[in-house]
Amino acid sequence: QKMVHAEEMAKREEDWLSSKVRKINEGKYGCDMEGCVKCFWGPDFVKKHVKTKHASDLSEVKAEWFNELYKSNLVEDDVTLDL
Repeated sequence: QKMVHAEEMAKREEDWLSSKVRKINEGKYGCDMEGCVKCFWGPDFVKKHVKTKHASDLSEVKAEWFNELYKSNLVEDDVTLDL
């Protein structure tokens, strides 16, 4: 039986955060969230910024991932109840 694993959620979060890092030039990275113009010295600073300043967006996608994995587990669960 498959379960929702913390490792899967952590990987998805890291991938999502990485997708929000825009390299402008060497040593300059920007936040790729809609309407954000903040720039930083490195990608890790952008990820930290996204986690703190765009936390509601991250929470929203994390809830979507959790629901997706939860539903997947229910579909793949082959245990039936005999009532």
